[in-house]
Formats: sequence, structure tokens, C-alpha cells
Amino acid sequence: MRPFLYFIFVFKLGIFAIDVVDGKTDYVYLNSFQHCNRHEVFPVSLFKDYIVKPDASPNTKSHSFMDCEMSFHSVREYGHICLVLVGHEGTITDPNAQLEAKDGLGESDDKLIDDLKPFTHSWSLKEYCSKGQYITLFLRRIRKTESAHIRKVNIEFKVLDIESKDRALYLDGSYCDHTYYLENSMVTLWNRPQFDGMPTTILTSECGIRFDKMEQNHNKSICFAYVPSDDITCNSNWKFVISTADFDLDEKYFVYSMTCNQTEAKDIHVWCAERTRNFVTVIFWRDENILSNSTIEPFKDFRYVVMDYEGTKDSLLAKVSSLYRTDKSKDSSLADKWIIYTIAAVAFVIVVAIIVFCCKRSLSYKPVSREDSSKAI
Repeated sequence: MRPFLYFIFVFKLGIFAIDVVDGKTDYVYLNSFQHCNRHEVFPVSLFKDYIVKPDASPNTKSHSFMDCEMSFHSVREYGHICLVLVGHEGTITDPNAQLEAKDGLGESDDKLIDDLKPFTHSWSLKEYCSKGQYITLFLRRIRKTESAHIRKVNIEFKVLDIESKDRALYLDGSYCDHTYYLENSMVTLWNRPQFDGMPTTILTSECGIRFDKMEQNHNKSICFAYVPSDDITCNSNWKFVISTADFDLDEKYFVYSMTCNQTEAKDIHVWCAERTRNFVTVIFWRDENILSNSTIEPFKDFRYVVMDYEGTKDSLLAKVSSLYRTDKSKDSSLADKWIIYTIAAVAFVIVVAIIVFCCKRSLSYKPVSREDSSKAI
């Protein structure tokens, strides 16, 4: 029996190792008895995030729901988590349903992130990162004696760690005029989203996005690493500027500027703010006339990787160049995973071999009985 228990232990250890390497996204639902009104909160880490959907069983006839409360928290003591809108916007078209999100465990004095009511407005806030460890969602019926239709709640979220490499923003109207936070973060700022499957496109000729340090850490700089595609275009005649003012177009505040037709736009480079600066603002322009003709730069034409970085510009440039020089970061990430998988598999085989060897020795060992020993004497 003991060898079998050893095997189970090693097997579970291997599964845990794969989860850590590959990461794990769980789906939770706002009409699920299993997920709503729990005594426990959902833990969020670099290796665990969540997709929040309204309906657990969209292909059934059942569509009513009870009130739902769902809380998420960072597993790190001073960690932060982010509530990210999936898709273009979220709406509620049932007159008796209401969705609320709070920065905290849902107490009355917690900050309200947003309150989505039927027909009043759409949820367009792309990302919100908590000031503390918790974010709580509430889906409620406004009139408790009446039912509400879950399939008229049209919204989806992702909940992830503020340090997750999956955070992505776009120089698109729905992302503009907002502040996004950095805390040991690496956020990818793409030139524009992919339009396939999106209900509307709201690319604008001007976009402002502000980046703030979550904590005022003077050991780190807000840095931008520019990474172009192999075939970067200048279709939109775009210009990218970093300002030290808050959404101010006065050029005296500009500390970095690049246009699509500059030589620098064809190669990776890095810019970092002074360590004492706690925020910067990105201002991005496209040619308005070109936008009206729908001749815009391609999706993933370029990106800026935005981070709060403690090292030097040279070290950051070397790091970014090694990751993105051939624009094969996904391939390199996959290769890294396979290396780790191989190491884990080899370690697993070695441990199993040791267990088998020990089991064989224990089976082949025959202790001398008292009767045998007396005869030997």
C-alpha cells in the first residue's frame, strides 16, 4: 500500500508543477450556486486568474437567477488585482437586474468601481486595479419579488493579478482618457485592437492614456519599451508622445516624441522617466483624414511595453531585445515552457525510479525469524 501512496503523492506534485508552469484560468458564473455567495473568496495570483461570465448554462431553458455576491483577493499580502472588461462594452437590458463592483469585500464604505443599471449606460471601463487586496461583484434583482433574465446581462470580465503579463491596452477611443496603474507590472500597449467580432470600432484621431505607479516607489522608473512589427507601416501618419502633465497638449511638457516616419520607429528602443516621477501621460495622434477613409495601421503594427522598472535603461533594452527582437515572444515562451515541462518530466521519472527501486529492495528483504536464528545457533 505504501508504494501506491508514494505514487499518488508524486503524481499530485507533478500536476501542481504543471499548473504553476502553465498557469490556470478558471471560469466562474454569476448564476451559479457553486460560485455565488460563498464563504470563501477566489484567490488570484500570477498562476491563477478568472473569467467571469453571466450564465453557467446558456443552452438550457432556465434563465432566472438569484442574487449573487462574488469576491476575489490577491494571495499576496500587499498585492493588487485588476478587473478587466472582456470585449467592447457591457450592458444590462433586463429592467430588474443590476450589477455592482466594489474595491474591497463589499462593505458599505468600500469604493464603488461601477454600478451598471438597466438601459441607463454601458460598462466601458476597460480595467480597474484595486487599491487593496479585494474586488467584489454583486448581481442583484432590483425588486426581490420579481425574477430577472440572466441572458439579458451582457458582460464578461477577467480578474487577474496586477503583475500579470496578460494585461493589454490599446490606443483606441474606449481605452483613452483613463488612468492605469503599475506595480511590478509589464503592460502591453498595442496600437489598436483587432476589429473582428467587435460590435463597434471607435478609433480616434487623438488618445490620452495615463500611467501611475500604484505606490510612490522612487527606486523604480516608469519605462516604455517600443517594439515594432517586422513590416511597420505609416498608414495613419501617427505620432506618439509622452508628457509629464496630466492630459495636457502643451509641448513644453513633452519628454518623448516619435512619429511613424522616423528611423527610430523601425527598431526597438527604450525610454524611462526619472525615478521620482510617479506618473506620465501618453498622447497619441492619427491623421483624421486617413481615419475617415478607413486606411489605418494594421493590428499589432507596434507596441509599447510599459513597466515600473528598477534597473538601468541598458539592461532593460537588452532584456526587451532578447524577448522581442524577432517578434517571436510567443514562440520563445512556448519553448521555455517545453524546457520546464521536460525538466519536470525527467524529475518525475527519476523520483518514480527511486520509489520503484526502494520498493523492490523492501520486497526482496526477508528478515530472519526467531526460529531460523535459533537453528543457526
